[in-house]
Amino acid sequence: MAQKEKINFVRTSDFENVEDELLAAMESLDDTNARIDSLLNSPESDVLESQARAHGPNTSDDSGATGEDSEEVSA
Repeated sequence: MAQKEKINFVRTSDFENVEDELLAAMESLDDTNARIDSLLNSPESDVLESQARAHGPNTSDDSGATGEDSEEVSA
């Protein structure tokens, strides 16, 4: 049977600095998410959403034209 080797971990202060940076980044993300959430739940966002629904989807050309010159022929 194979003998298992013992693994030793060496902890350095480098990981403490990385952890501090990660914690700061996570706090920044939490703050940003809170601001976005407050904007989405504000009465102002309800007004903007209802205006967007009233105007419908943003389409540039609904005429069905293919871009080629065409003439209408009446019978």
